[in-house]
Amino acid sequence: MKGETLHDNHYKTLLEYCPYDINLELEVLRIARQLKLFTADDLHILDPSLDRLDLDRRVYGSILRTLADQGKIKFRGYVPSERQTCHNRPVGQWEFIHG
Repeated sequence: MKGETLHDNHYKTLLEYCPYDINLELEVLRIARQLKLFTADDLHILDPSLDRLDLDRRVYGSILRTLADQGKIKFRGYVPSERQTCHNRPVGQWEFIHG
């Protein structure tokens, strides 16, 4: 509901807080196709679009899971994040398969 906060309903799922549209999914797929091997770090180029759409950055995980479930990308393991704000924490590395 409009004006609702995170604390108003304890039973909402993360996806309800991080919805996305197909255009964002297509942009992620375009980046995956171009890079072949990529991490969520590579997707942060899309942050201005998320800001414009008023979306949470956690939506990247939802998009990656959707693309993996569709067989378009495949999880390859963990690598240290290259983003300075992440302090080398492990992030998932993905491989473009098709799409």
